[in-house]
Amino acid sequence: MERWTTHSYLILFCCSISMPNQSLVFQQKLLVIHQQQANLYPEFQKLISSYFDPLSTPIDIYVHASLFKSNIFSCHKKIPQLTYYQSSGTSGNPSQIFFSREESIIHQRHLLTTIRNFQQISPSSVFLQINPQQLNNNANKAASRGFSLLAKKRFTLPEEPEQIIEVLTKVSKAYEQIIIFGFTYELYEFINKLSDSFGACFDHTSFVFLHGGGWKKMYNLNITNNDLVKKIRRTFPDSAILNYYGMIEQIGNVYPMCEHENHHCDNSNDIVIRNSYGQNVGMNSTGLIQSISLLPRSYPGHSLLTEDLGIITGINSCPCGRPGKTFKVLGRIEKAEIKGCSDAY
Repeated sequence: MERWTTHSYLILFCCSISMPNQSLVFQQKLLVIHQQQANLYPEFQKLISSYFDPLSTPIDIYVHASLFKSNIFSCHKKIPQLTYYQSSGTSGNPSQIFFSREESIIHQRHLLTTIRNFQQISPSSVFLQINPQQLNNNANKAASRGFSLLAKKRFTLPEEPEQIIEVLTKVSKAYEQIIIFGFTYELYEFINKLSDSFGACFDHTSFVFLHGGGWKKMYNLNITNNDLVKKIRRTFPDSAILNYYGMIEQIGNVYPMCEHENHHCDNSNDIVIRNSYGQNVGMNSTGLIQSISLLPRSYPGHSLLTEDLGIITGINSCPCGRPGKTFKVLGRIEKAEIKGCSDAY
């Protein structure tokens, strides 16, 4: 097998995201590497050879994200020595992801770059985690650990409203910016605690709210992203609010949402929309989201078909002025198994 070190991977990855025309080359490279590692996860090779034409382009070769619930895909033989995360679903088997420490560093660097390209982060900032209950290595912990590197210090917020106000008041005097992270439904409950109990208003502090997932519960309450934004800003005027789309199976890869409620792709990822027959339906048509990321190296998570419905809204045409492809997430397909990244946080 061709030797593909972390160093060579990082060089090729950097070239790919800085030169978009190299992205397809890198996708092909990833596909070849994962096929060469077929002896370590034969189910992947079996699927690829059975369902896809050998002449298919990398973008047209994908696996369903649910396969990570029933299979452990890893090119590393010493599983116990790897970093491990799993989805946080409340039913069914969780997805399991294994990768090396070197790859974890690459994931974290890319995550931080993505957020900083989308939102101005102060050198003097503090990171506050809404939900302190992180007993397992789940998606909540993975996202929290990655995003926390945006700040100098990290703390977990208490659960009682009085204590929350006390902590926020204290840190607002010590830091220029407060980054608050939680999954969407957690954030909604957090804001309810403050607004219903105190009606507190922090109008002289820079707040950044990072959130993603948890939308099924929000949909059941008939609460939209715009509703959530308005609710947050009643308590935290002029705060920055960044909603993102991502999944544990492509850790480090997120699609931030801009102020026009479009999620954005960059040079390291892509979105394809497919109908029930697996056909690429292009723009302005609803279908299943296929997420493509250049990050996964130690497991075949580079091209995944999800159970999320979406629609591509444009390319280089978003009113926010940011370049690239944009899309909207419309929800989950009916009767899909509840999955942590969109439900259990």
